[in-house]
Amino acid sequence: MAAWTRIAYPLVAISCIMAAAIPAWGQVTVWVDDCAGNGTGTQGNPYCKIQTAICAIKATGGTINVMPGTYHECLRFPANVSVISTDGPAVTVLDASGKAGVSTDFCTIGTEIPYAAVYFPSAAGSTSRIEGIHIQGGGGVDQTCSGTCASKIGGGILVYGSSPTITRNEIVGNTISSPTYNMFYGGGIYINGNDPNAPPRPTITSNLIQGNAADPPAGTSHAMSEGDGGGIYVGFNSAPIITANTIKTNKAGNPATLNQYGAGGGIAMYSRVTVQDTRINRNSISDNNAADYGAGIAFGEYDGVSPVAGSRGTVDSNLFFINGGVDGGAAGFTTSFVKFYNNTIENNNASLHGGGVYFSPVSNAGQVADFQNNLITNNQATGSGLGGGIYVDSAGVPVVKFNDFRGNTPTDIAGAKTDADYIGVNGNVSVDPLYVNRAATPPDLHLQAASPVLEAGTNTVIGAGWLDFDGGPRIEDADYSGTATVDLGAFEFHPDFDGDGIPDYLDPDDDNDGVPDVSDCAPLDKAISQQPAKVDNGLRIGKSGSVATVKWHHAFQAPAYNVYRGSFGGGVPFSYNETCFDTENIARTIADGAVPAPGNGFYYIVSSRNVCGESAADTNGQDVDHTPSPTCSTANRNSDGDTPRDLGDNCPATTNATQGDVDADSVGDACDNCPSLANVDQADIDGDTVGDACDCAPSDPNVTAPPGEVFGVVVAQGAQTTVSWSVPQGGASTYDIAGGSISLMRMSRSVVDATCLGNDVGVPAWSDPRPDPPPEDGFYYLIRASSICGVSTYGTDSNGVDRTPGAPCP
Repeated sequence: MAAWTRIAYPLVAISCIMAAAIPAWGQVTVWVDDCAGNGTGTQGNPYCKIQTAICAIKATGGTINVMPGTYHECLRFPANVSVISTDGPAVTVLDASGKAGVSTDFCTIGTEIPYAAVYFPSAAGSTSRIEGIHIQGGGGVDQTCSGTCASKIGGGILVYGSSPTITRNEIVGNTISSPTYNMFYGGGIYINGNDPNAPPRPTITSNLIQGNAADPPAGTSHAMSEGDGGGIYVGFNSAPIITANTIKTNKAGNPATLNQYGAGGGIAMYSRVTVQDTRINRNSISDNNAADYGAGIAFGEYDGVSPVAGSRGTVDSNLFFINGGVDGGAAGFTTSFVKFYNNTIENNNASLHGGGVYFSPVSNAGQVADFQNNLITNNQATGSGLGGGIYVDSAGVPVVKFNDFRGNTPTDIAGAKTDADYIGVNGNVSVDPLYVNRAATPPDLHLQAASPVLEAGTNTVIGAGWLDFDGGPRIEDADYSGTATVDLGAFEFHPDFDGDGIPDYLDPDDDNDGVPDVSDCAPLDKAISQQPAKVDNGLRIGKSGSVATVKWHHAFQAPAYNVYRGSFGGGVPFSYNETCFDTENIARTIADGAVPAPGNGFYYIVSSRNVCGESAADTNGQDVDHTPSPTCSTANRNSDGDTPRDLGDNCPATTNATQGDVDADSVGDACDNCPSLANVDQADIDGDTVGDACDCAPSDPNVTAPPGEVFGVVVAQGAQTTVSWSVPQGGASTYDIAGGSISLMRMSRSVVDATCLGNDVGVPAWSDPRPDPPPEDGFYYLIRASSICGVSTYGTDSNGVDRTPGAPCP
């Protein structure tokens, strides 16, 4: 087994960074520009060096606004000082190339070259900040000590014993170098402290950490050189928060360098802290390289104590892709209590063990990683390497549950475990996760809606308020089943109920019903936004033989109804005694064939029901609402088979996937008897299926609207000439028939000769009593319909003008 699986990292002791913090007084704001000379710090007359501004406000604290330019210097921070660029890192550069560090007074330039570009000593406390700066050219700080711990640390940013905020910066191209030492830690950022019981906890978020290196020269066969943490080094006495950074193309060591060890191309993580949890989450970690171990991230151990202290922390919702090394292309674990959850590990490679992940031997039995809810896909163990997905040493068997191993070569799992040991056991699967586009640059590793790894994880390892890689909520109900289970990998699938392109967790109106979610009792149901209204007093009971039929009107936002039946009479004073007779009725009618006992009767009351609840069923004589007890149980039917179910469907008996409701009366267009005019009660006195609200003859089942033009006229000759026609649109009560001579119509080119032949004919047919017309002539007929709703025309001529008989019917 490779010799680098157990690593001791030295306790850092730098005497020059132990200056006491100065309490803040009245804080000020000063300005810095890339200029020459000595300004006063105003916007009109700014300082020309950032450190000059720091020196000026070190006692009071404050904000330093840095205007665009390139600043050739190194920075050292006291407490309560924020250095913030005005225009961002694209135009604001801190270049530490060839520059010396700053002494403990924050004002005097020292002599050590190269030096860390930015230094947060313990004096910086927890209130200092750097934001929006492009940081380059840092070479690290000499760490001197007795024994073998002499090293060079913190190329770009050195954080020791303090907890600053480091955000929105570009930490790029910092390379540790030293003519003396060959132990390099933290090419981009170095974090450590003195006391694991009071660890520094810097916040490192939304930075680009790219192209940094901890790559020492060759060592000897008796004293190897070492490079750890090309991008970030997390020391064993620290507990940082590292969130939402892009960590790419950093390197720890070089495989071509002899007698050299390199680990953690992206991050080297050795925190042993128990009082606070190191958190590494939502970072994109790609194309990093390590000479030996953990190219994306390496987890080490500290053997300066007995027993050896394993690394600790939570690593979740990160992307690892195209990282490459020898053992553990994406990640390498040794003695560890690390919780490694919901990460996506795609297309990484290693030449020896674990193209995706390497679980090495551990020093203490049982101190192994907890590896759950991850996607390990399309990784490669190249050459003669073993375990394309993961390699598990027999002395370091981790907890492995609820992961997806797919497409890794030459096998998904190797070492002390095989594919059969994990896949199909403890929630582990091997399925295509259905990424959106893994071939894109960069790959789009979001999950499609049909992904089989949606809701395939375990919620037991997810902390309160956790977010996924995109910053969305970590556990969502992707299929709207009512049970939310975490998805595998870094991306949670965020449903979009109304399909408007805004995921539900950001959409103020998820169902697009016009009622904001905060006021909507059913935010994922377009038809329902409030408790249902009560049924009005239109409830009626009819009887045919021994069967009673109960009918009632529709109530607002009530797709279903509970029917209750009670009894009265027999000389007993009335009291409510009803029980559930029918649950979630959607027809608004029900038949009852039961016959009450002589001298008794049945009474019926009906309540409205939707997904938000049930209305009262009655209002008594004192104007107090009455609700039966117990109420009907919930049936939760889906009568029409569409989405949603009956209690949330504005047409529960008619398929209408869109839930369209143009008139907003809570009855869907597909089943509304008056779809363009609001009529909540859906009253239809004449039973013609056209609601009274838009029926101009609500008591006449044959008429629903002003009659349209008569069509389908047929003339048949017999003993008498018979004229018939079709009932026009809207219906008609009577018809008027006019007519004249074809020869006269030809002469006048009009119907001026037409006279009334039949007035108020009650059926769509009429027999002409006149004798046949003369030879070579004929009769023509004009028909109009009339009803209580109006009168149609006699038709139009070829120019679209209404025909008007010379003597029309009255």
